[in-house]
Amino acid sequence: MRVFTINRTGILDRWMRILCAALMVGLTAFMMPGEAVSQSPEPVELGAAARFGVLGGSTVTSTGNTVINGDLGLSPGSAVDGFPPGQVTGDIFINTPEAVNGQADLTTAYNDAAGRTTNPITVAGNLGGQTLPPGLYKSQTSLEISSGDLTLDAQGDANAVWIFQMGSTLTTTSGRQVVLSGGAEAANVFWQVGSSATIGTTSAFVGTIMADQSITLETGATLDGRALARIGAVTLDENTVTVPSEPPPPVEEVTLTLPESGAEPNVAISIPITTDDIDGKDVLSFDFTVMYDPDVITLDSVETAGTLSEDAQITIDATSGSINVVGSVGTAIDGSGVFIYLTGTSGSEGTTDLTFANLTLNDGTPLGIGVDGSIQVGVGLTTEGSDELPGSFKLLGNYPNPFNPSTTIRFDLPESAEVHVQIFDILGRQVLTLPSTMVQAGADRSMQFDAGSMASGIYIYRVIATSATNTMVESGRMTLLK
Repeated sequence: MRVFTINRTGILDRWMRILCAALMVGLTAFMMPGEAVSQSPEPVELGAAARFGVLGGSTVTSTGNTVINGDLGLSPGSAVDGFPPGQVTGDIFINTPEAVNGQADLTTAYNDAAGRTTNPITVAGNLGGQTLPPGLYKSQTSLEISSGDLTLDAQGDANAVWIFQMGSTLTTTSGRQVVLSGGAEAANVFWQVGSSATIGTTSAFVGTIMADQSITLETGATLDGRALARIGAVTLDENTVTVPSEPPPPVEEVTLTLPESGAEPNVAISIPITTDDIDGKDVLSFDFTVMYDPDVITLDSVETAGTLSEDAQITIDATSGSINVVGSVGTAIDGSGVFIYLTGTSGSEGTTDLTFANLTLNDGTPLGIGVDGSIQVGVGLTTEGSDELPGSFKLLGNYPNPFNPSTTIRFDLPESAEVHVQIFDILGRQVLTLPSTMVQAGADRSMQFDAGSMASGIYIYRVIATSATNTMVESGRMTLLK
């Protein structure tokens, strides 16, 4: 009789060793670097080179009807040929300070792009047929776009940036395209080319090409960007080059406000327009329009206030209810407080919204006017005016109900609005729409509805009120008995 002895401790040790080995393999795999994750880099600052659609080092030569939408520059070379018949919508600078500074800043931008090292994504050879998110893409040798187009997908980020670094050449074959999608902007695409770039016949290329040597755009190729060559020539042939539009700089705003106001019937009113702060803003001119309801108030003049506005000219259109205010001064306007007064006469009971339109300071450059909402002038409602208005849009039903053949639809309206009514049968089919009518703000407003042409039945009606700031909707049920 044989006796088998089982060494449980040995078996346990063996399985523990296997488990530990498996865990180590898993951890090693987890810690191994995977594919690089794209990350949008900061854009390359072009400085004085940004104005140029084409900037060459030795020569710039064009054949045929090339169009450069931007400036053309050359430095240190002196030969620019082919303009005309080629056209430049901007200026041509040959060894001028503009061209010299452009080349100096091009070198700075080129070195910046070439020196980027944060989260690089290695690429090589042909980029055609690929879709690339924003990021820094690096090739030790050349890059080309062939056998397919290249798509740059911003994934909804209008500020997304692409920088392509390559050690030698950039080439596209005939008819290839760089396609922008997902909100991508041509101004945020940069190609740092270690030697020379050649954009093939009828290709549609995008981005700023910064080549250490030369750039050639073959027949019919277009470039939404810039062709900037540090040392060599830029050669063109029936091309269109367009400097991409840059995002506008932030506009510093000055806020004008209309404080809430009320009025008694048939008495003079004065509505102050105030500014929060225009100290140090170099405001030399202003232009704006105030819109109002001429059936409620009549605005007939502008009164200046102190030194904020020493001069103002107005144009009044009493029929449409608008007053345009234009002013200019020799010395910049400073201060805070009342800017001007709009003066006029109140009418019978009612309300009107006053709103600003077409607002600019200094022709909109560099300042704009911010709008702090609009106001309502209540006439004959109390001097607080708007405090007496309903706080919200509310449908009060229709009376009589049931009806034959007409009824009155009633509602509270917190602000003046264009009101129209849609009628639906019980199956939800729209059968009638009442014409839109301007209704002044107030409690228990109404619209008449005549159903003489409709059959008896239960109907759903929807009241839609569209004001300058809001769209309000309420629904109710009515019964027509004939």
